[in-house]
Amino acid sequence: MGYTMQRGNVGAFQDKIGHGNSLYLKARDFEQARRIRPIIWLYKGQPCDILTYLEGWHVEKQKDAKGKITEAERPVRFETDQPIPEGYNWKMSSYKGGKEQPQTPKPCIAMLVWDYTTKSLKVPSFTQAAVTQQISGMLSPTDKDGNPNELFVEDLTLVDFIIQKNDEKNYTITTQAPKGGTAIPKDCLAALADFEWSWDAFMACVRIEDADEKLTYADVVDIITSGPGDVPEQPVKPKKEQAKQENKTVDKKVDETETDATFNYNKDWKKVKTPKGKILGEQNVDDLIGFKDALEERGKTENNPLYDAVLSGIQDMTNPQGDDAEF
Repeated sequence: MGYTMQRGNVGAFQDKIGHGNSLYLKARDFEQARRIRPIIWLYKGQPCDILTYLEGWHVEKQKDAKGKITEAERPVRFETDQPIPEGYNWKMSSYKGGKEQPQTPKPCIAMLVWDYTTKSLKVPSFTQAAVTQQISGMLSPTDKDGNPNELFVEDLTLVDFIIQKNDEKNYTITTQAPKGGTAIPKDCLAALADFEWSWDAFMACVRIEDADEKLTYADVVDIITSGPGDVPEQPVKPKKEQAKQENKTVDKKVDETETDATFNYNKDWKKVKTPKGKILGEQNVDDLIGFKDALEERGKTENNPLYDAVLSGIQDMTNPQGDDAEF
């Protein structure tokens, strides 16, 4: 027997973002070509650039304030490798006046994206086969015959999607280099500063603001940059008040390092690479702070050119003071 899930409430996120009428993008929003940029997030404690799952709609009877019996539709989402759950009264639907039949769960794709049209964060989700098939074609390095897949995109957050709805069944999807380079747009970073999200809550269809765990983008960066083997299964989020205080000013966080030692300013810090090949000049300030915290946690700060370069970058991006600046 299945269990009842609540419909997601995104009002809290709309208040935080302050742009657009809804957090979600629907198929009709792509009737004109629309450009979006996938944003990395966490699902089950791991980096996620796209979420693939099955989604259906369950009809449940309930009483309104006057005691009248009404029907409400609730989403049901589950992993693609799970069997379709039993005990649900699936919503009935028809296509173009055809025979009504239960709308059983369909393959679905969802992403957290930066929407260039509204300059805000959005979550588009698609069940349309034309969309899911085209995007899924980008997710495998080889085709069905084992040959290299020319459409393969290793990291969807490094490209822009241009999606256009041609008719009810056909969509055109292309990818292009992101506007302004691979760095996340500044407007997006500002929106992400206090943005709290949980793909786990989204999958469970609970009210996001009531989820046990909510992560800000700063939390996501900290976890992603913590290195392999250090990602906890259930990341611990700092208290909301503490997280907001840390996000208010970068300067305060930098000034409160445990070492508080003078570092050797590196004017060429933008060219320095991390052990994983990331170029510091292509990262944003939250990424640099994540690198700094990770190095400090490992005790790799003294006589470390990488650490000095990271601090130099944070200095230049937050409060430039010249070669003699101290932390």
